[in-house]
Amino acid sequence: GNHKPEMAIAITPFTALCGFQPPDNIVENLQTVPELAALIPQALVQEFISAKEDAATSNDESTKAALRSSLRKVFEALMTAPPETVSLQVSALLARLSSTEATPITSLVQTLYQQFPSDIGIFCVYVLNLLTLQPGEAIFLGAGEPHAYISGECVEVMATSDNVLRAGLTPKPRDVNNLVGSLTYSMTSGEKHLVRPTPWGGGGDGEDGGARYGGIDDGDGGRVGKTKLYDPPVEEFSVLHVSLRQDETEHHRAIDGPSIVIATSGKGEMVGAGDGVGSFNLEEGTVLFIGAGEEVVWKARSRDGLEIYRAFCE
Repeated sequence: GNHKPEMAIAITPFTALCGFQPPDNIVENLQTVPELAALIPQALVQEFISAKEDAATSNDESTKAALRSSLRKVFEALMTAPPETVSLQVSALLARLSSTEATPITSLVQTLYQQFPSDIGIFCVYVLNLLTLQPGEAIFLGAGEPHAYISGECVEVMATSDNVLRAGLTPKPRDVNNLVGSLTYSMTSGEKHLVRPTPWGGGGDGEDGGARYGGIDDGDGGRVGKTKLYDPPVEEFSVLHVSLRQDETEHHRAIDGPSIVIATSGKGEMVGAGDGVGSFNLEEGTVLFIGAGEEVVWKARSRDGLEIYRAFCE
């Protein structure tokens, strides 16, 4: 199958585990969470600590590769730990956390335990980054980066793929061996996964095309309207977010590629600026396909305004 990069844009407060934590954090957790360490052979823990220290004093690519290789062994040992051992250590972890001060991590462990008791995925909170997004914030996961969406609602966009691999926190079939073999084992802070939106130069307010749509000049000859662009570092997709108040309009220039649109709140319509599109009513849940090369205008028709997300490639 194809590689599967994806992006999630929060619609509500949204919690996710994404990508491996920096090596210092993983070592700290291996040393301070005895129930986690009990699931991994001590020799592999020591190998990872040594590889982390080597990588900290050398910028050599081979030491970085050795650190990633060592993390793979640690993660594989964790994900393939015997179920009875996992169950025992989950119980021990919950008992210990019940007498400690609550933190976002300990609260998440308890929540996950209620939903997936004795699941190995509970321990992934100690090796993956925990991120909480506010509406409008977004994360990008490159191909081969582990993640789990914990709570909240999002707009999710991904490349065409038939190779979703699951290993924990799911009632669906799991394929631990292939998951372990497909990850990149890159270790970064959670903030490195954030995608920050920017004003899109292809929008503007009005209904008759070109610079006549008004908006603010972006300095490159483009128009800045009520559309934000989320542009992750892959070619397969980008996303536009349009947020309109009642009776506001927003024009989109023709995009040189196909688009899929979903309306997430409010009501309105999309009107084609050319002959081939026509007019479509929009309400929460409406999904539209827009072919390449079509100019369109978005119109909000309710007191709640209109919000749409438009995934496209160009």
